Amino acid sequence: MGTPRATALVLIATTAIAQAQPKPSQAQIQQAGDLVKKAIAKSQAGDHTLAIELYQQAYNIIPTPILLSNIGSEYQQAQKPADAVKYFCKYLDAEPNSSGSTFATNQVKSLQIQLGNDIDDATPCKVKPKLAPVPPPAQQQPTEQVTGTTFGETGGPTKDEPSHPGRALEYTGIAVMVVSAVPLAIGIGYAWKGHSLTSQIDGHNPNDPWPETIDGIPLLETRKVGEDYNSKGWTWGIVGGVGLAIGGTLVYLGHRQGDKPSAEHARIVPNVGAHDAGIAVLGRF
Repeated sequence: MGTPRATALVLIATTAIAQAQPKPSQAQIQQAGDLVKKAIAKSQAGDHTLAIELYQQAYNIIPTPILLSNIGSEYQQAQKPADAVKYFCKYLDAEPNSSGSTFATNQVKSLQIQLGNDIDDATPCKVKPKLAPVPPPAQQQPTEQVTGTTFGETGGPTKDEPSHPGRALEYTGIAVMVVSAVPLAIGIGYAWKGHSLTSQIDGHNPNDPWPETIDGIPLLETRKVGEDYNSKGWTWGIVGGVGLAIGGTLVYLGHRQGDKPSAEHARIVPNVGAHDAGIAVLGRF
C-alpha cells in the first residue's frame, strides 16, 4: 500500500479464557496460544488465508468471541468482504457490548457499503431488501442527478466531508482507560494493606509479647495473609496499569488515523500462553 508498517502489541493479563465454561485445560490454553501467535505472524507476512485457518483452529479449541473479529479482519484484508461481514456479525452477536464492538460495527458498515447493500445504522448486519425501480411515466425524460456532492462558493461540486475515521478507536480507548482505573484502585488497596501488615510484623519489638491478632487477623495467619495481600496488589495493579496503556494506545491510534481510512489500520487480537491469557492491539499506521 506504500505506507510504512509498525506493530503495536500490548498484553493485558486476564483470566477470561481460563474462566470459560467448560474450563479449558492448560494443554488447550497452550495449544490455542501457539495457534494465535502463528496466525498473527502469518497475517503480518500477508498470508491471510493461512491466518484464517489458524484462527479457526484456535477458536475450535477455545471458542473466544474475539477470534471471530480477527477472522473477519483477515477476510477483509484478503479482499473477501462478504465473508468478513459474516464473521464480524458473528462477533457482534456474541459480544454486542464489548470494547471491540464499536470497531467491528464500523467495519461492517464500511463493508456493506462496499458490497452495495442498503442497511440501517442501528442494525448494520441486516440488509434491507432492494425495491424494484419504478419506471418513469411515458414521455417523461429522465433527469440527471448529482449524488454524494455539495456545491462550494465557486459553484462547482465538491466531495462530502468525510467523518473522522479514528473517532471510534479514540472513544474505545477512553472507555478502556476508565474501566482500567477500577482494578488499579483495587491493586493499590491490597498493596497498602499488605505493606501495613508486613510492617507491623517486621517492626515488632522482640522484647514485647505478641498480640493474639494484628488488624483483626490471627497472629499465626498474618504472614500468609500479608503475602496474599501483596500478591493481589501486584496482580490487580498490573491489570489496571496495562489496561491504561492499552487505552492510551487506542486513543493514539485513533488520533493518528484522523486523516486516513481506518478499515485496515487497527484491530484487537487475543494472546494465549501457558500461564496467562489476554488481548492485544495490532495496528498498521
